[in-house]
Amino acid sequence: MPLLFLGMQHLQLNNLQLAEEYLLQAHGICDTDPLLLNELGVAAFERARYTEAMHYFHEAIRVAKTGEWDQQAWTVAYTNLGHAYRKNGFIGLEG
Repeated sequence: MPLLFLGMQHLQLNNLQLAEEYLLQAHGICDTDPLLLNELGVAAFERARYTEAMHYFHEAIRVAKTGEWDQQAWTVAYTNLGHAYRKNGFIGLEG
């Protein structure tokens, strides 16, 4: 998916608008790729849209669980989700 990788490159260069445009185009083609969903979460997180980021991280984890993906590879999505919860003010909750 060239659009995904272009989006990832723009994320690394901190070109957040272009990154999101490429990632959303890739999402329009394939909405069941956990790597893509995680990267969309990262793009939203970097733009301080933490609730949206949490949605994408949850989706990445859900899709990874249902497919033939290496589950150990998705610890990054769990970590990112935790950071989004923290930034969204969900720290210190008991439960």
